[in-house]
This record gives sequence, structure tokens and C-alpha cells, in this order.
Amino acid sequence: MVTRSVIKSSWMVVVLLGLGTGVGQAGDLVRLSGWADESSLMRGSSLLNDLFTVVAEVEWDKSAPRDSARYLIRLAYPDGRVETRTFPVEYPPGRRRVPIYVRAESIRDLVPSAVKVAVTIVDATSGTPVSNTLSAGIDQFPRAKGDPTGNDPGPFGSGKPLEGESRILPKDGPGGLRFARISGAPGLYLATTEATIAQVLEQVKTYDPKAGRSDEFSLEDPLQPAINVTPAIAVAYLKGLTQADGSGLTYRLPTVEEWTIAAKGGKTTTFWWGDEPTFPAGANLLGPEPVLAGDVTAPSRPSESSPQTFQLNPFGLAHTFGNVAEWATDPAGGFVRMGGHFRTEPAAPLPVVKVEKAEELGPDPFVGVRPAFVLTPESGSALIRQKLATDPALGAVVVHFDPDTATATLTGSVADATARRSADRILDPVWFVASVDNKLTTSTLSPNQLVVLGPVAGASRKYAILDRSFVEIPLAVHWLDPLPVAGTSWWINIYLPGSGHLASKLDPGEPGRASKLMVTIDRSRLARLGLADDTPVKVALSIGSALADPGDSRVVSNLIEVRPTFPARSR
Repeated sequence: MVTRSVIKSSWMVVVLLGLGTGVGQAGDLVRLSGWADESSLMRGSSLLNDLFTVVAEVEWDKSAPRDSARYLIRLAYPDGRVETRTFPVEYPPGRRRVPIYVRAESIRDLVPSAVKVAVTIVDATSGTPVSNTLSAGIDQFPRAKGDPTGNDPGPFGSGKPLEGESRILPKDGPGGLRFARISGAPGLYLATTEATIAQVLEQVKTYDPKAGRSDEFSLEDPLQPAINVTPAIAVAYLKGLTQADGSGLTYRLPTVEEWTIAAKGGKTTTFWWGDEPTFPAGANLLGPEPVLAGDVTAPSRPSESSPQTFQLNPFGLAHTFGNVAEWATDPAGGFVRMGGHFRTEPAAPLPVVKVEKAEELGPDPFVGVRPAFVLTPESGSALIRQKLATDPALGAVVVHFDPDTATATLTGSVADATARRSADRILDPVWFVASVDNKLTTSTLSPNQLVVLGPVAGASRKYAILDRSFVEIPLAVHWLDPLPVAGTSWWINIYLPGSGHLASKLDPGEPGRASKLMVTIDRSRLARLGLADDTPVKVALSIGSALADPGDSRVVSNLIEVRPTFPARSR
């Protein structure tokens, strides 16, 4: 690490010593291979200006003289000036690193792309280069950090739309449930599996799969489907699922018609595999099944690794027939047990059992629940807009949701690429969205733009200091990356109607850090121009100096019109 004392002593050595004879041609003796990560700012004094220190990585030829007086360091600045420095005696030739001292004023108040300092080691007598030239750009100097995604070229969006017959959402829903889009039932998504004992217990602590049972079956494994589920328990479970999810979805039981469409996999036959009721490879009804050792329920989710497992129906649903019966709602009122269970005699069609009261089970306890929810283009879009609204920069985004493909399409204009990326980031954990088609557009940034000024970020306020009064407007700001070197002066320019111009200097700690800027307008200036306190003004940032001309190349932000807004007075 280059210390302050080393920098100061090296800088104070200003006498250039002659060598007597040359030491070689360019590249023969020294190679500047790159820049070390170390860089610093040395504050000046009455005798010295501020200095930036960068550290060059150096490779020395074995024949290179090891006398510091034999070399000079030549620097070429962005404005065309060239100066030479003595070689730092504390870092004699042969060292792998050499500190380079750069005048801070030579690269301050410049846009980052203009910062370029060329460094060459030369013969102290003849001035002939004995090294290659190494350029230091903006990345080599201390500076405030902006957001590198501000100019993010993309691609934007994520995921893949649902397609094909089996349209299963790629992410797990609450409690580890997976859901499939059911073609033929408008907006319906149904769990691919029956809820397990563990899943129901998570939401209904009083649920007991053994309550009131007298059978001797082993049906209590947490991964087996929940049994002994009354409609009341099912409704309580679905209510708990809704509250625990946080996505905004509302879970319910499927209707008899919805359940039938889903269970048959969209087929017109009695069962999804055909009209014959017996199908041991895909339905756990009474009788032997090749994947079960005894007369029991199978785990709700079939194993994905074993070939000896129950087949899924065309929609990707497991155990729609057999295993446990499942509750559905009857439009005429009451609840209906659908699909039969592991003790149901195979028949075509299977018996349908209706109960009137929510506390009833029906003829046996072997009944459970398969959660459902409905998403329409309107409800899906509304839920997604609620998520995006957590970022003020996305308030005007237009959302269209396609429930058949679970795709959210985003359109509209946002301030910059960071806002586009924010939309992707916010929607990534929204599990019912399979893909995001991010078609948002951004304003074109000018070549020198370093800052994006956003909308007014709160109510304006009036205040007075002595005999002067002011209006203060909070304005959102987004800093791009890279930003100018440390110590660059930043100005807020306020352009009044006509030719009026006000300006104030930013605090040095604000660039790169502040999320809001306070734009302050002198109310007396407005009054002299005959303007009201809520007169719209235009605002832009500049570097180097205040600028009365918003078209000046040193204006480094967009030009935005803002109007002071004041909270309504309470009566």
C-alpha cells in the first residue's frame, strides 16, 4: 500500500536528474503490465494540490539499471498537457509496483469517458521511452459508485410460457404444492397432488387423521394424502393456505364440473385412460397395484426417480381416481366426494357421494382435499401490478396476464434499465408466474448522461431563513455508473419560465448515494418574475459549474419538469 508519507516525499522531489547515457529503446527495459487495485486521494495543502495515486504493475528487464535517477515518469493528461516526474526513490527500479501521482484537477469535472491519463517511463536524459504506454481510465481512480445496471442492455424477462397438454407451473406454491393449468376450465389451476397429512397439519393444528377411526390401516405417514378431512377442515386448510401464501391468491375447492374435467385429463372417456375402471398402473382402487405392497394409500406425490410408480394423467395430476376421495362443491349446495379411494370397488362410473353439512365425512374417513385457485387475465394482472407497485419507478407499467401460459407481459416506458431489471427482480419470486415478457422501454440516454432524475418524490414544503423564503421539492434520483472521479463538483440547475436560472451546489457526499435530491427555489425570485409558488420549473444536473444553458454538454442528467405540490390543509 502506498502511504501518505511516501506520496508526499516523492511529490516533493522535483529536481530532475540527468542520466548521462541512454538506457535503451521503447519496451526494451520496462513493461507496464497493468494497474493494481490500490488507489487513493491525497488531500492538498497551501503548497500542494490534491493528488490521485494509482499503482502500476511493472516488469523489469534484468539488464535495466537499478538507479532511480536514470528514469523519469511522463504523464499525458486529457487536456493535452504533458508533464514529467522524478522516479520515486522509495520504489527503486526492480520493484514490481510503482506509484503514479496524478494531478486531481486534471481529471476532475470530466465525464468518465474523458478520463484518460497516459503513463510512460522515459530516459531521464534523452526523454526516449523505455517502456510501453499504459493508460489509466476512470476505473483506476477513486470515485463514487453508481448503479452499473443503469445502462443494462438486457436481455430482460425470464422463464418460459406454459405449453403443451401438461402445463405445470415450474415453481412450488405454498407448502410445496405444485399446480397445473387445467385446459377447458376457465382460469382453473389445480394441485397436481392431494394435500398430504403434513400439509394440512401445517395450516390446521387441530386436524387429526386418526380421529374417530376404527380401521387398522397404516395411513398416517406425513407424505400420505390427508384423510379424515371434513369439508369444514378442508375449508379451514384452504383459508390457512391463502393467508400463508402472500401471493394474493385465494384457494378453494374445485366445483364438481371443474374436478371432472381435471380428473379426466380433458378426455371424453369415463376415465383419463379409457372407459374400463381397472387401471392398476394409474389408479389406486380396491385390488392389487404393482407399486404397493399392501392395501394402503400411496404417497401423494409419486416418485420422480422410480419407474415403478403411479402414472400421471394428461394434465400432470396424480391420483385423480383412487387413493383418497376428494372434495368438490356442488353448485346446488353442499359438498361432493369425487374419484373414489383405495377401498373403492372399481366401477364405471365411480360412485359420487354428496353431503349436506360441512362437518360430515360421508360413508368412511378416506376423503381428502386437492386445492384449486382461479386466475383470470384481470385478477392475475391486478396481483402482479400490486407487486410492481412496491417500486415507485414501476407505477405506470401496464400488465397483461395470460392464465393459459402463466405469462406476464409488461409494457410501457420507465426511466432506465435499472427499472426494467427491478421489474424482473420483483416478479421472480411470484411463483404463479411462469414467464415474464418484459417489453418495457426506456428513455434514450445521451452520451454524457450520468444521472436519471425521476419524478417528484413527496410533498413540497415552504420554509424561511431570516427574511428569505424558499420552496423545497424532493426529487428522485438514480446514479448511473461509472461516475466522475472524487472531488468533482456537482450542481443542481433550475430553469425558470423565460430565461431565469437558479443553481446550488450538491453536498460532496450526495453523488452516488442520495436517492432523493432537494431542489430549493427562492420564492422571492419567483415573485419578482410574477410567478406563483407552484409554477412548474425544469431541473438538470451539471458537473464542473452551474450552467444557464440546459443544452450545454456538461449537463449530465435528463431535463425534467417538476411542479411543487403541497399537502392539503386540514380544516
